[in-house]
Amino acid sequence: MLRLRGNLTALMLALERAAHPDQYAQALTGLAAYLRVQTDSVKRAVRDWIAALLARLGEPQWTAEIVDHMDTEGPMLLAKRFQEWKQALRVEGLQAGRLEGELEGERKALRKLLEHRFGTLPEREVQRLAAAASVAQIEAWYDRALTAQRLEDVFVDG
Repeated sequence: MLRLRGNLTALMLALERAAHPDQYAQALTGLAAYLRVQTDSVKRAVRDWIAALLARLGEPQWTAEIVDHMDTEGPMLLAKRFQEWKQALRVEGLQAGRLEGELEGERKALRKLLEHRFGTLPEREVQRLAAAASVAQIEAWYDRALTAQRLEDVFVDG
């Protein structure tokens, strides 16, 4: 691990490469300590760099809050924000995975029903099923498939 104390380059690299909220807090705490004894121009340059880093991470609205409080609670604010981002991304990923799994299950059930009732599906219908973007659409087709006389009657709405 790079020696962080008093080494501006190492502190900046540590902040840029941090993968955990505690690592962000540690790097920012080190930067805050480093900046306490620097000239105003160095402080401004480092704070501008931190602001650019946060903007690249996609959360520019928090940049001012963190940079303005760099000497006090800024490191802990950033660590908290990164924990919130991590949790939000995890939740989004879980929700997307659940939706995709539900869609896939609905597609399989409908395909099985259609093949049972009408035989091997033409490629056009296979592609239509694969492209279905909502559970509601698949459920509507499924409901029609229960009573349809012909395969074409299932997909009347396109």
